[in-house]
Amino acid sequence: MFVGLTATADPVARALLLAPIDDEPDTDDDDGGLTEARRELASGEGISMEEIERAAGGPSQATIVERRLDALGCAGGRAALQLLS
Repeated sequence: MFVGLTATADPVARALLLAPIDDEPDTDDDDGGLTEARRELASGEGISMEEIERAAGGPSQATIVERRLDALGCAGGRAALQLLS
């Protein structure tokens, strides 16, 4: 990856681009509950996306576009969607 070759005059952007990857394990104390959510999902306590969509009256426009891109075989469906938004 050529992240180090990216030129920017903004010192904050440069610091973020060159920062090392955080490879420390997450804990509930510092991940905002992500560990607990993963544990609940693994034990079947989570709420499926289908249940959320039913409660909301259907999927969001972004979800519809993402599914269409995936159905068309676009390997980067989510990435493409993020670029469009």
